[in-house]
Amino acid sequence: MDRVQGSPRAKATPRDAEPAVEIRELVKHYGATPVLRGINLTIAAGTSVALFGPNGAGKSTLLNLIATLARPTSGTIRVCGYDSVKEGPRARGCAGMLSHAPWVYDRMSVRDNVRFFAKLRGKPLSDGEILDALADMDLDNVADADAGTLSRGMKQRLGIVRAFLGTPALLLMDEPFTGLDRKSAGLLCDHMVRFREAGGTILTVTHAISEGWRIADRALVLHRGRLVQDVPVTPDGLESFAAQYDDRMRGEDD
Repeated sequence: MDRVQGSPRAKATPRDAEPAVEIRELVKHYGATPVLRGINLTIAAGTSVALFGPNGAGKSTLLNLIATLARPTSGTIRVCGYDSVKEGPRARGCAGMLSHAPWVYDRMSVRDNVRFFAKLRGKPLSDGEILDALADMDLDNVADADAGTLSRGMKQRLGIVRAFLGTPALLLMDEPFTGLDRKSAGLLCDHMVRFREAGGTILTVTHAISEGWRIADRALVLHRGRLVQDVPVTPDGLESFAAQYDDRMRGEDD
């Protein structure tokens, strides 16, 4: 498996001239309740975007739609050039996803969890490659333990290993820092930075503004189902962005 300083190498965008994600007039309702309202968003290949917003803003719904785990009420989503509805399997094959509550086979060893999901992605790994992938997240010492015996934080790290399997072109990360201690969060940030430097694209939903700012080129804010802020990430821009975000959230509470 190709690797970059311990991380899987990002796959070239399947349709090289296309953005990694292109969303036009996206609307999503659950029953009569509008969750996303007229989202327009383009994410260039090889960039990293952090998406912030309060609970209930629609962040996870947007991520699930991009991952083809749900269908839009109206509008279009293209992932690596593929229509998320008409070409769902191809769009899905471009992306790796990490949920804030990663699902694992509890009665299967950590090693076999990785082996199974690698085969599922069409990228079977040797034992050595599996151990290398686990070592990236300090899990090689529990490779033969049942996944069900892992702590929540360790399961989250196993989910991170799985998200990078199959060298996806796009990583979709939903609150990836949840359940991670400081060391593990640092490992994940380093992993994501190396993946981006290798040409991969990342969309991260997170409440952790400082961590999200570290790994992003661009910061978005989703509020009440609409994108209300879209700014470039700069070394000296975090304090101002965080203050504006806090002001917006306090205004919501007033």
